[in-house]
Amino acid sequence: MAVDEYYGGNIPLIKTNNLHENTISTIFFDYLTPKGNALISRTELAKDDIITTSVVSETRYFPHSKK
Repeated sequence: MAVDEYYGGNIPLIKTNNLHENTISTIFFDYLTPKGNALISRTELAKDDIITTSVVSETRYFPHSKK
């Protein structure tokens, strides 16, 4: 749910697609306004912070499913 007053500012929002092999890509697709950033200010990065992410992919096979 994108709320105009929270998105579209100049504060980059780091998402999973910005994290690649121990680096943070600086090509950002989403930016926050100061109001949007204030809502999640506890998640701001500080020097020496560590970022982790987990992406889980699950494939399901349904041999008897109806088409």
